[in-house]
Amino acid sequence: MSVLNLTAISHVWNEGALITHWLNHHGDLFDRIIFIDHGSTDNTLEDIWLAQTLSFFSAEIIVVPSRLTDFHAASNDLEVMEVEKKFYLGDQATFVLNTTEFIWAADFRNKIEAHFSRVGPNRALGVGSIIMVDKEPSETVEYPFWKTRTHGFVDSYPGVRRKRYFHNAPCGEYGLGRHVTNVPAEDIDDVHLLYLAFSPWPQVAARKLAIQSRIPQADKAIGAGKEHILTPESLEARYQDYLSQSYNLLGRHEFAEAYFRNLELLESPEELD
Repeated sequence: MSVLNLTAISHVWNEGALITHWLNHHGDLFDRIIFIDHGSTDNTLEDIWLAQTLSFFSAEIIVVPSRLTDFHAASNDLEVMEVEKKFYLGDQATFVLNTTEFIWAADFRNKIEAHFSRVGPNRALGVGSIIMVDKEPSETVEYPFWKTRTHGFVDSYPGVRRKRYFHNAPCGEYGLGRHVTNVPAEDIDDVHLLYLAFSPWPQVAARKLAIQSRIPQADKAIGAGKEHILTPESLEARYQDYLSQSYNLLGRHEFAEAYFRNLELLESPEELD
């Protein structure tokens, strides 16, 4: 077990299309995974407990019911920070991820421990995104999904990158949407997130359209949650726009290094022992 406790937090609502893939991908990367459930009515919780019961991975699973009745952005961020403080262990690094965000790195644990050892306590690490866009729609999602889905683009524009911040403080002190933090931070370039913006497609389309029913009007008025405030037609147009920017990610080291390392581990699981 890692010397530094690695804890992931994710708030979920009707994530049946992705939750098993998310758990299988992250279950051995973290020591604890804390889900904040917003009243899922599909198979999300059943899939979480089934995976834990069958011991598909080593992480401890904790499910916390949300106190919220909608997806008010500022309230969601506040609730996440409350959960961070409640479950803070001390010698811990915390990673708050959406179900559409997957850690992407070769030798993730060693890299993260080395970074936090270098920067010291109460610090944050900024991690950029690789935007995943399916080249064409598919009704099936293979396991692991990334093995056959290698299309998208690296979000590499300084200052406007879609970043998340992982930290070893008691609380992430996030700004709206958790893309900024008041914890002293620096960017790293050897760990990324796969952001499933339009992958698997069309499965994530249904998710985006469903979420908008939970976004309060006050948030819609200020543009919060705008990626979910779409019609099927405007969502398809956005998919086509992202697709026009996409390419084979195996030609980019940010994606390829972790891809081929994960492929080795998939084909030779004894290396994990």
